This record gives sequence, C-alpha cells and structure tokens, in this order.
Amino acid sequence: SSILQSHDILKCYMCTSVTDKDCGDDIIKSQTIKPMECTMEEMTKWQNIIQQNKLLTPIFSIFAVDNPQQNKKILKNMACAKVDTKIQGQDKIVTIRSCQTAQAENVDPCTSIEGKLYGGMEYCGLCEENGCNDSITISPSISNIIFTIRYLDSLKTQVPGAFLLTASDMVEYLTMLTIFLLFNVIKTTGCENLWCYECNTNLKNGHQRECNDPYSPGHSMSLVFCPKNESFHCLKDRNIMVTVRGCVPSRKIDHYCDHEQYYPHSSIECFFCEDYACNNHPSMKPNSIYILGIVLMALSSALRCWECSSHMNAMCGDPMNSTDHQAMFHVKECGRGPYASSKPICRKMVKRDGGDRVVIRSCAIPNHDETDITDGPCSPLMTNGRDMVESCHICNTDLCNSASGLLTTQSLYIAGFILIGYRFFESNYNRK
Repeated sequence: SSILQSHDILKCYMCTSVTDKDCGDDIIKSQTIKPMECTMEEMTKWQNIIQQNKLLTPIFSIFAVDNPQQNKKILKNMACAKVDTKIQGQDKIVTIRSCQTAQAENVDPCTSIEGKLYGGMEYCGLCEENGCNDSITISPSISNIIFTIRYLDSLKTQVPGAFLLTASDMVEYLTMLTIFLLFNVIKTTGCENLWCYECNTNLKNGHQRECNDPYSPGHSMSLVFCPKNESFHCLKDRNIMVTVRGCVPSRKIDHYCDHEQYYPHSSIECFFCEDYACNNHPSMKPNSIYILGIVLMALSSALRCWECSSHMNAMCGDPMNSTDHQAMFHVKECGRGPYASSKPICRKMVKRDGGDRVVIRSCAIPNHDETDITDGPCSPLMTNGRDMVESCHICNTDLCNSASGLLTTQSLYIAGFILIGYRFFESNYNRK
C-alpha cells in the first residue's frame, strides 16, 4: 500500500527564478530542476532554502506552510502553482513555482497570494497534474498521450524482442488507446481546458489603460488556465471607465451582470465566450445566439451615443476622433440595460480633474427638468454646485454628443450657411 500511496502524491516544480535562473521560461530545458513530491517534508525543506535569500524577504509570506494536525507526510487536495510577481527594488518579473492548496468552491489560493503580494502579482495559475507548473502547462490531451506511450512501452518490454505478441495484447492496446481518445474528446468539449485573458483596470494607481480596448496583452502570462473542477466561460465586463477580463463559472453567467440593484443607471456590459483566449476581442458578442437576436431586435431603433472618457482614451477629447476604428470601441446602444425603460439621451460633459481637462461622453437618463430638451445645455441640476464642470450638453439623435463645443443643430445651421454662401459666391463669380 505504501507504493500505491507514493504514486498518489502530486509532484510539482518547486523553485524561484531568483534562486535558480532555470526556473524561468526555460525550465523545460533544465537538467537540474525536477518535480518534487508535495509532502510536508519536501515543502518545509524548500521553504527553509528560500528563507535564506534576502531578495525574497518581501514576499516570504506566500511560502508559508501550514502544519496539518494529521497526516503530516502527505497533503491532500494539492495543486501545482506558478506565480509571476514584481518584487520591490527589482526590475524583472520573478517566477515562483511550488505546491499549493487546490482551488475549491470556498478556497481560492491565487486570491490569497495576490493579497499577500500587495498588488505586485502579474499572474497566478493552478493545475493538478504532475509537473504541470512548467512554463507551458501540459494539457490533459498531451499528458494522456504520454501516459499511453509509457503504457505501450511496458507492454513492449514484457517479452524482449517482441512488441505485441498475442491477440489479447492487441485488444488491450486498442482498448487503452480508444479510452484515452474518448477521454480527450470529452475533456476538450467540456470546456475544462479553457484559457482566458485575465486583467482588471486599476484605478487605485491612476487610470491604467492596458486592460481596456483595444486590448494588447503585455506579459504572456496574462493568459490564465481556468480551474478544471467545473465548466467555465471567458468574461469581458466593461463600463465607461473599467474593463475586467477573466474566468467565470458557467453556472453564474445568467445573472453575472445584474448590477442594477447595486449601481443604478450604470452602463455595465458583460460578454461571455468559450473559445481559447476569446475575451481579448473588442467586438465580443454574447455567447447565446438567442440573446443576441433579442438584443438586435431591441436595438433596431435604439439611440446610439458616444461613450468614452478622455482620461482613459485621448481620442475622446476635443476635437473628437470619430473614425470607424473609434466607433468600434466606443459607440453605445442606449436602449440596452437600464435605459430600456425610459427615453435616453446623449450627454457630453467637460470638467476639470486635478488640473486636467476631461471630456466625458455617455448615454444618460434625463433629469426631470431635462425631458423637454432635445438639443441644448444640461439642466442646472447637472452644473449647480459643481465647480469643476466647465460645460454640459445633451441631445437625442444618434452620435450627437461628438460635437467639440457647439450644439449639434447649431453646427448644422452654420455648415448650411457656409455651403449656401459658397454656392452663392461661386455662381456670381461664374457669371462674370
């Protein structure tokens, strides 16, 4: 039984790129670093080695090992972890590979590690196969093929000089191969191998645009492996200021965007998909064709407004860059979500924020004294007592809140007068 028990122990890489340069992206080429058993003895030994390195002192808390009351030799429900993080005083990203508690419904080790790193974590991923926390996680299909090859090798060595000598050996070989092929098909179609981009617009340290559209993943490890304990979807969640990308359990997606009770009049959108790294695309569509059809029908006559902030995207400022590329990212259908029950308007507000001039364009619900305004200044409710507001305008036609300073109708009148004047002088000049 001791042999069987030993086979049941998960083996993971345990190293850091600070203490061993081969622990970085080239770990699969390393001849010295090998996966180690996730036992209390091995984990404590590794912790003691790490503790001697002063460069790792600021993040030493994530290496702490809890001493279980029972079964100190073998820790159950373990996973292999890979963490990329920044350490104060160092320019390079530090890679940490170790054994970690497996993710469960009420346990998220990566969230716990992120809290200990005080915002320095760049990536955290968990997996539950031997040696899977190398630089490129081995997918179930690859690991199963490796297992099959090893099994066939064992058959081949049963009788020296022969491969499969009997019909029973051939049947056993074909049976094993079929089982693994079917298993891989099920694993692939069951969304258990899903990879998603994971990031969050960080407003604590000023406006960080790297998670917003157009999204260009910086570090390769912003791509994370969704947990395998249940089905997941990739998420892209956004409003005018913040974008969130990540993995979401499939059972939660139906009500994941029900934010109205917490954020009245918010304009939060959620998009879900089930393909590899699919939540990096700016024009993501809802996963359900039925829902998409309903939305398209509802939006056929919906008001469209520009929705952006120059604090987040300079193209939103005056004069506004209203190219097709810009429209792909920042045109909002106001008939969606909280705007569906009332007649929406487009609003443009110019304000001062810390000395910077900020232009905000958005869909909005009109105040009670704005219901009769079709194209004009906002009501006093929007400007009174707001010393930082320079100007505010509302209108009710498609994309009307793109004007730099003049009202939309005034701009049209002036353009019309210029055109008439040009035609008048041109005709008089030609007569001469």
